[in-house]
Amino acid sequence: MEVVFEDMGESIKTIVGILSFKGKNGVKAIFLSPSVHPGPVGDIGGGNMPTVLANKFDTFTMVSHGPSTHDFNPVASKEIDKIENVVKNALEDMEYSPYASPFYRVKNQGAIIGVQNFGNNLVLLATFSPEGFDDIDFGVGLAVIEAAKASGVNDVIMVDCHNSFKGEGGRILPGNKEVFELLGAVDKIEKNENMQNIKVGCSFDPMDNLSKEQGVGQSGVKVMIVEVGDQKTAYILLDANNMIIGFREKIIEAVKDLGIDKAEVMTSDTHYVNTLSGGHNPLGVKKQDEIVEAILKCTRIAANDLEPVYAAVKVAEIEDIKTLGPTHATELVTTISSIIAVSKVFAPLIFILALLFAFLWIFYGI
Repeated sequence: MEVVFEDMGESIKTIVGILSFKGKNGVKAIFLSPSVHPGPVGDIGGGNMPTVLANKFDTFTMVSHGPSTHDFNPVASKEIDKIENVVKNALEDMEYSPYASPFYRVKNQGAIIGVQNFGNNLVLLATFSPEGFDDIDFGVGLAVIEAAKASGVNDVIMVDCHNSFKGEGGRILPGNKEVFELLGAVDKIEKNENMQNIKVGCSFDPMDNLSKEQGVGQSGVKVMIVEVGDQKTAYILLDANNMIIGFREKIIEAVKDLGIDKAEVMTSDTHYVNTLSGGHNPLGVKKQDEIVEAILKCTRIAANDLEPVYAAVKVAEIEDIKTLGPTHATELVTTISSIIAVSKVFAPLIFILALLFAFLWIFYGI
């Protein structure tokens, strides 16, 4: 399958946001936001990219969902190596700061953006929850990043939190009203002078007791707590392809009981949990209580892991990564949809013919 994709793919230039934390023993945690889409499905192409990429680093690594749609699906898993190389090269030359701002949110109509300064840089966590939405287009992400730089910062990392499932119709593309809602929220970001020392704690639970059929990918849940002054903020990343509407809010309320002041819940948008037969598989349809309990366990461990750190931010360019491209991505989705539609029509007919054949063979020896 990947051989076919490689023949039809297109090389693109995109970006990856890198947030690195250094503690007393070196790099303690890495938070990535690659604008490369983790698809198309299963293990094909970049389907399991969040886990594959995270496992290429020797330290705790979170791979979130950067602005991108199926147009930016890698044609083969080897394309993920290009992201790895860019990140590792960037980590060799990053300027670290001991200061960060408290986490806060800006809102405009349906758009909600979590904001945190690290040195003279910004991390933006974008959501429309509890309204449903899906992928934020790369061009939209670039527009938001450039608008945020007007606040006087150097680099801006944007994360599509991908945490309130609506379906394919929920994609945020140029011209959609949601684009202007995001830009209006960005206009409310102000240069933050309340910079204080940082502590970070991390934890990971693969949630082996849950399966991809239940919406959980191989990286389970990862929690990173950022403490600035007396504020603790939990960055909660679930290896899943979106989540049902309202589940984000349930998780945020649950971690508040552990002394967490602010929290955001993200999914990696892994397509490892999707199959041709299963279609969409958002988190939270099944096993909500077990998922919340795993998050709470991770949050407790991360809180006990807090230590002083320095933070560095860089947005690096990825050259010539081969993806499906806009035309072929549309063709692929249409083809898969057609196959599924046709299979639904013919499956009952095949079943009836099989029963008829079995009946004739058993009773008439045909």
